[in-house]
Amino acid sequence: MRKYSLFGLVFFFYIRAFSVAGQPLSGQWSGTLTMEGYEGYFLYELLIEEENGTINGRSTSKTVDQRVKVDFQIAGSLDGQEVILQEMEQLTNPPPEWCLKYLNLKLMERNDSLLLIGHWKGGDCNPGSVYLHKQSSASQVRISTQSSFSIYGKWTGHLDQSDRPYGFYYEIDIKKEGIGSSHIISEGSGGEAFHHFKWRYDSIQQVLSLEEKFVEQKTVPNWKWCIKSMDLIRQKEGAGYQLSGDWQGHIEKDNTTAGKCAPGKIELFKPILTDTIQEIIEKETTNYELDLRRKIKIERIIQVQRPQLKIGVWDNGVLDGDVMTLYINGKKVMEKYRVTKRKAYINVELNEKNNFLVLHADDLGEISPNTVALSIYDGSKEQVLVMSANLKESGAVLIKRIDLQ
Repeated sequence: MRKYSLFGLVFFFYIRAFSVAGQPLSGQWSGTLTMEGYEGYFLYELLIEEENGTINGRSTSKTVDQRVKVDFQIAGSLDGQEVILQEMEQLTNPPPEWCLKYLNLKLMERNDSLLLIGHWKGGDCNPGSVYLHKQSSASQVRISTQSSFSIYGKWTGHLDQSDRPYGFYYEIDIKKEGIGSSHIISEGSGGEAFHHFKWRYDSIQQVLSLEEKFVEQKTVPNWKWCIKSMDLIRQKEGAGYQLSGDWQGHIEKDNTTAGKCAPGKIELFKPILTDTIQEIIEKETTNYELDLRRKIKIERIIQVQRPQLKIGVWDNGVLDGDVMTLYINGKKVMEKYRVTKRKAYINVELNEKNNFLVLHADDLGEISPNTVALSIYDGSKEQVLVMSANLKESGAVLIKRIDLQ
C-alpha cells in the first residue's frame, strides 16, 4: 500500500460464522481494502490455494480507477475459521513501493456466500480493514502448488563451524505459530540430533530469526550439542530459495561465557515444487521407489547451462566409510563407491530437460546416515551441495537444463 492514512469500514449486515469443513478456501477472492485516514478504498484480490492448512498464492492491490496495479507473493495458514496471510514480496517493480501487508481474517458465510473479513497492518503504514468474497467455481483459476514463496516447510543444506575442518548436514522444518524443529548430522562422535526452535520472519527485510531452545532427541545420549541462534537472509536462488547467514550458540545446558560454541555459517535451500515439477518427480521416481523400496526426498533444484557435467564426490565430514551409489535418470553413474576425503570425479551428459540425481546409501559406515558433498560443474559455474541418505530414504536433486527451456 502507499503510505498514507486510512479509515475503517463498518459493515451493516448480519454475518454468521460457520464451520469451514467442506468449504474450500482455494480460489479467487475479490473485494475492497481500506486504510485509516484515507477517504476512499482500494480494490483487493487474492488468488490462493490451501492444502493441509498451508496457504500459498498471490494478492493484487489496485486503485479504484485501476491505473495502478501491484502484485505480491503471499503465504499463510488456515486454522479453523482464522486465516492469517502475509505478503512476502512485491512482484511488480517499483515505483511505487507498497507496504507488505499482514492480514488477520475470519472465514464466514452470508446468504450462502463465502466471505473473508478482518484487518491488516504493515510496516509504517496506517492499518485498515479488508472485505473479500469468493468468486464462483466457474471463475476460479487454479494456481501451482507452492509456486509462490512460503517460509513454512523444510529447508535443507549445511552449516560449518570455525574451529572444525568439516561441515554438518543441517535441516529445519518451519511450522506454524512460530515453532519448528531442526535436524543436524555430524559424522564425528555426536551422531545426529533434533532441536526445538522458535522463529520469526521479517517480510520487509526478508530475514528469518531462529533460536533453538532445547534438544528434543539425539542418538548419542552423553553428547552435548550447540544450542544455536541465527539471522538468515532470504534470497531467490535458481528454481528455489536460499537462507544464509551466521550462527552462534552455547553448549547444551551451559549458557555461560565458558560454554560458548565457536560460531559458523549456514546455507539452506528450499525448492519451488510447482504442480508441473511434482508431476515430473512422481513420474521419474516411482520406479526407483518400487524397485529399491526407498522414498525420494528432493533436497534442491539446480539449473545448468550445458548438458556436459563434471560431478565431484567427497566426504566433507569425519571419514567413516560411507558407501554409496549415484543414479542419474535411473542409470548408475557411480556404483558402490566408498567415499573418501579426496574428490572423485565423473563426467556425465544430460539428455533430458529435467534430470534426477539420486544419492543411494549402500553402507552407512560407522555413523548413520550417509552425508556426502557433491560439486556440479557445467563449464561455467560450480554448484556445491551436501546430501544425506539412509536405508529408508534417499536424497535427490532435480537438475534442469536451462538451454532447453
